[in-house]
Amino acid sequence: PYDTPQGFFLLAIDHREPAERPAYELVQSQFAEIVRQRKIRQHMSTAMVGLRDAYNGRVEPGAAARMFQLMTPARIGDAIVPELSADDRAEVLARWDGGRFTVGDAFDDLAQPDVPKPPAAMSPAIEQWVESRMITRIAREEAKRRRLGEEPAVARRIRGEYERYLLESEFQTSI
Repeated sequence: PYDTPQGFFLLAIDHREPAERPAYELVQSQFAEIVRQRKIRQHMSTAMVGLRDAYNGRVEPGAAARMFQLMTPARIGDAIVPELSADDRAEVLARWDGGRFTVGDAFDDLAQPDVPKPPAAMSPAIEQWVESRMITRIAREEAKRRRLGEEPAVARRIRGEYERYLLESEFQTSI
């Protein structure tokens, strides 16, 4: 039996065929690339958590619930994104040493086509999105502090990474 939202289904297997495994030599480079990408993602994740901790970054309690509340009208039918008051825009969602991320910043980011959007119906995903936007701002502050944008080779590499990030974000949202 197979349980689905529409009820149970019974499946019968007529026959099985063993899957053919390609020769290791044919897929070795693909495996190496997968391992390399995982290591890069792990390293980046560790670095971003370290950066967040170094700046004492934190998402404010209730930030995800507040964003959920503000984003909900835009999810219903053809409703437009609500017009925010100055007080709403100034409400702090996340803080770190030397900065803050506000509701206004969040809605400005949501209006950018190159910024990945959180699922508006999932508070944990919204909180994770707020944290990622905070970490992005912390990383920019750290890059400015280190004057990384002033070195031509670093500036070229940053542009390349940014373009790769945009492509990856687009790929992830289209899946």
